[in-house]
Amino acid sequence: MLYVYEGPREGTVSLVKAAPEGFSRTGAFQVTLGDGNHWAHPVVSGGRLYIRHGGVLIAYDIAAK
Repeated sequence: MLYVYEGPREGTVSLVKAAPEGFSRTGAFQVTLGDGNHWAHPVVSGGRLYIRHGGVLIAYDIAAK
């Protein structure tokens, strides 16, 4: 599974399954906080997905429940 962050204007984060046959999106959401273009790379650490957009840092809980 891969997190894909579309930019510079879209701001969509997708979770995709990578397979030899191709990619399939399993979920997506829109980054709505922050401003400007989406340039920063997402980071996964300690069960959280971190995304910086402009002057805002957002942490999403992605730990398995």
